[in-house]
Amino acid sequence: NDLSKRWFVRIKVPNYKNGTFTWRKCYGDINKFDTVELRQQEAEKLLQKIKLDKDYKRGQGSRSIGYVSQEHTTYTVDVFKKILRDRDYKIRPSTYRSYFGFIKNLEKWLIDGDRIKLPVGRFTNEDAQSFLRYIRVEKKLSVSTYNSHVVFCRSVFSELVLSEIVDINPFSNIKCMKKNSVPSLYFQKDQVSILKAEITKTDMQLWIFVQFIYYCFIRPGELRFLKIQDILFDDLKIRIPGSISKNGKEQYVTIPINLYNKISHWKELENSFYLFGKNCMPGPENLSANTMKTRHRNILRRLSFGTRHKLYSWKHTGAIAATKAGISLKDLQMQLRHHSLDQVDAYLRDMLVFESDSLKNNFPEI
Repeated sequence: NDLSKRWFVRIKVPNYKNGTFTWRKCYGDINKFDTVELRQQEAEKLLQKIKLDKDYKRGQGSRSIGYVSQEHTTYTVDVFKKILRDRDYKIRPSTYRSYFGFIKNLEKWLIDGDRIKLPVGRFTNEDAQSFLRYIRVEKKLSVSTYNSHVVFCRSVFSELVLSEIVDINPFSNIKCMKKNSVPSLYFQKDQVSILKAEITKTDMQLWIFVQFIYYCFIRPGELRFLKIQDILFDDLKIRIPGSISKNGKEQYVTIPINLYNKISHWKELENSFYLFGKNCMPGPENLSANTMKTRHRNILRRLSFGTRHKLYSWKHTGAIAATKAGISLKDLQMQLRHHSLDQVDAYLRDMLVFESDSLKNNFPEI
């Protein structure tokens, strides 16, 4: 009955963070009144409203209780799907598909454990480790895919922590696995000659595609979306829009004169045409995701190349050729779109690119 204090109605509501119930204070308009009787009457009205509506917005203008209608949105899988939908506009379609696959793996793991309705707030570190064991042992996914699951799940829970939907991130102390990356092999000189003869004889569009990778180090997934308008013919540059690049940044690469001479006539084409259209030349429709990879792989198989040679091997081949030709590491960094010279150095070491005339010619005979 103390009018100098703030009055409230106390109700019991679900706590989504731990799956139990907690007490919450609801003030409503009680404290607008200055007599005990009027405050008690307003408190009774507030109680009746809560009982009838099962939903109440606190008088301070903050969030709704909604303890019946919102319950299903706290299930772990549903929360993950909502966050992915919210990210849709800022990630690439291929990334979205990968993340959606991660969520399907999580959903399958929860269904198998009869826990599909597990509230996200009750997802523990033990659950995180159990799910990742399932990914690695039962699903037999690669180290790279395992690490991608860790990074994705950690980022989702970080977002939930910031939004105060959960208290802790169950993936925060889980480290990615070390992987021994085995890059695709580069093509040696005699292999380049063999492939050039075969590809130019059977598939000229593929050969132009290969040269963009070799000279400009543009990824196959980026090449599919490049248009005539992205080529700066006068400056011998290609713009890689942030919307199609792997790192989301708009960057430029140089067109070596050897490639420019083969595509200079494209400046007469429609700016909106894709570089690699469905009619084996620039056109209004681009190629589907795996078209070039499949065509190139078929040629490799026909010529009995091993599985470590891929379409992407042309990037490594070009980088090695440029290094041996004396092109500076700084120029190579810009063309590779690497963020530092250290990254270029690590990339070249992975390719086993080093030359030593001293070792070749002066090593003492045993």
